[in-house]
Amino acid sequence: ADSLPYPRAGFWAERGCKEFGGELECTKWDTFLECNPSANCAGGQSEACREGRTGRMCMAAAPGWFIVGEEFWFRCGDSGHVITLAGIAAVVLCWIAIEIMAGHNHTSTSTALLFVQVSTMIGTFGLRWHPYLQVVNTVFAIADFDVDFVQPNCLGPWTDVYSFYLQLLLPFIFTGFHVLFYAARKAIAGWRWADIKARAPETGSPKPLTS
Repeated sequence: ADSLPYPRAGFWAERGCKEFGGELECTKWDTFLECNPSANCAGGQSEACREGRTGRMCMAAAPGWFIVGEEFWFRCGDSGHVITLAGIAAVVLCWIAIEIMAGHNHTSTSTALLFVQVSTMIGTFGLRWHPYLQVVNTVFAIADFDVDFVQPNCLGPWTDVYSFYLQLLLPFIFTGFHVLFYAARKAIAGWRWADIKARAPETGSPKPLTS
């Protein structure tokens, strides 16, 4: 076993292959994959992941850690639950703001949103982006409406399956938000109109309010 090849830092080996004692039939068992980002994989004979990482290609959060934008890793600690909830709330507020601005049919807003989304997709390519540019791509990723931008690992177990189904439900969630928002506006307009009618002089005829 000591004579078997092992990856250097930044690369990952499929240890499930039979050549390494696993059960998988691997035609390229001695080919190592470059991790993205490469900092996730420590490499070496132990083939360990960096602190806080686990899973295939060291892309999953280890117990007690959570991920923001698939780029930044943080310990849960004592305040991890609060930080996670605050991060999720901030992302949702950004989504609502983007949805409202895009709904006004401003050409400049739609063009800017399209540019940001395309830039984010390009940023997912396995290229060697400059660290500063990687931070910009991570911030832009909010506009992609990824439900796991802030992964709630500190709140409980979270898997890609949960992300998949929540992503499918996102259009229905936004539809429900718009329905509730419209109903609230109509209700407030109705209350205001009823109040104006009650306060209007007998000789006057108040004009109806528009919602």
